[in-house]
This record gives sequence, C-alpha cells and structure tokens, in this order.
Amino acid sequence: MTRKPQKLEQVIQAAITEFQENGFTAANMDRVSERAEVSKRTLYNYFDSKELLFREIVNRAGVHFTDNAPSVFLPSAEIVPQLHNLALRLIRPCTTADAVKMARLIIGEMLCNRDMVTGMLSEIELAKPADAFFTSAIHADAITKQAGDALSIDFSAFIKGRCFWPAVLSGEVVSPAKAEQVAKSASELFSLQL
Repeated sequence: MTRKPQKLEQVIQAAITEFQENGFTAANMDRVSERAEVSKRTLYNYFDSKELLFREIVNRAGVHFTDNAPSVFLPSAEIVPQLHNLALRLIRPCTTADAVKMARLIIGEMLCNRDMVTGMLSEIELAKPADAFFTSAIHADAITKQAGDALSIDFSAFIKGRCFWPAVLSGEVVSPAKAEQVAKSASELFSLQL
C-alpha cells in the first residue's frame, strides 16, 4: 500500500491531540483513527503500535530542535551580531506551532513515562549550536575553557528561560518581535563576557 503524505500528516496531528488529551498510557489507536478520519487498517499501515507513533512524534520534534549548520566564533567579526544570530537560531523552534505543540506533549509525557521518553530522546542527535560557538571561541583563545563552558550553559539557559519555557507553558509561539528582543538582550548581555 502506498503511504500518502497527507494521510500520514492527518494521523500525526490526530495522535498529538490524542496523546495530549489522554496521555500515552490511556491513548487509544481507535480514537487516533477516528480523529484522523482514516481506517484502522490505514493507521496500522503507517504505525504498528502507539509506541511507534509516539516515537515518530519525538523524531519530528527532534527535527525542529536540531540545527546542524556550523556555529563558529569568528575572532575578526563583531561579537554582538554573532551572538544575535546564535540566539535567533536557538529561538527558531519556539516560533513554530508544530514544534511548540510537540515539545509540550513530550515534556508532559516525561512526567508520566520518563524512561520511555528519555530513551526515545537519547536516540536523537540534538545539535548544540551554543556549545559549538563557545568551543570555537575557546579554540580561538578568545575565552578560557572554564568561561566557554559556563557561557554555553548560561546563554542556552537565557534563551530557554525567555522563549522555550514560556512557549511550552503557554502553548503560544514566540513572535518575531519577541524573538528579536530576546536575541538583542542576549547578544548585548553576553558580549560583555567575551
């Protein structure tokens, strides 16, 4: 049977709603089928179990939160624009409704099924642009290793505190204006430490 992207998307969106409303344990594939407006046979042609369906959602969330573009500190360039761009990269997933919806689902499910979700998340190779950026600043002798390690953690925490957690808790995406404001604050604050 040919898998149609539109049907697959219907199933994924229906599953997200089902898992959000009922949790993984109480979620029911029959209800996912009904919500997606596909037959049970079609649903099971895509996913043999709700575990595989949930894993697909986790993998899709990973795609939103993975940024594999190089993130390199350039000693000859101004630091504020570099930090601004880095901040915008970290904020970007919080500006899309799908990413926020999936993050809310996964974090909520971690409270009930920590081992299952942690196992699934460990399979995703999440890029860490802040780590790469500050590591390259260390290699350029712009900062010490100790300072670079601390800056990477603090910079990411600043973005999470201003964008990721508010988006996850409220369910509302970060607006372009808010993203710019947070990136500006982060770049100005952390440039003082480089």
